Amino acid sequence: MPGQPVDNWENTTIVQQLKCEERLIGNDGWVPLHDAIRSIGQRRPGLSPKLYGCSSWREVIHCSQLFEVEKRLSPTGGVIWYRTRRA
Repeated sequence: MPGQPVDNWENTTIVQQLKCEERLIGNDGWVPLHDAIRSIGQRRPGLSPKLYGCSSWREVIHCSQLFEVEKRLSPTGGVIWYRTRRA
């Protein structure tokens, strides 16, 4: 329920969309977060971290504890990549 504390991140639309991006554009599962946000925004323009009590997509990834995160250098600076945690 939007605006309510999240009890089960795995079943949220926002997490399912992040995982969908892994399948669509992932490289060994890793996805640049900014590419995922752009792609999700095109398909689901109303989907926002604020609906889940988070101020950013990075906060969703952190709060859900379902993803690994790496910061990789690029010619334009640091880029955040993510993928689902391996069991």
